[in-house]
Amino acid sequence: MVRCAYAGVQRDMPAATTVAVYGGIDLHSSNSVLAMIGGQGEWLFQKRYPNELRGIRVHSKAELAERIQRYIGRINQDPVVYRWRYYMEEIAIA
Repeated sequence: MVRCAYAGVQRDMPAATTVAVYGGIDLHSSNSVLAMIGGQGEWLFQKRYPNELRGIRVHSKAELAERIQRYIGRINQDPVVYRWRYYMEEIAIA
């Protein structure tokens, strides 16, 4: 047996047990809520966090546009290679 102490939930379970854990974030303008539930629907963790928006405030539309362009340039430095496709030939049409 292994002692599982994850996010405040403690229980004994066999060593080869696979545990399903689902997480989610509920985003709002002033705060965010992080929650995790187990495979049986039991709450494992829930906490509200304040959003720190001070670092992204701008004084003008021009400054906002400049920051967005700088961010787009930064993410385009390492573009993601397009590797997915639709497998339409494998879908049987009824």
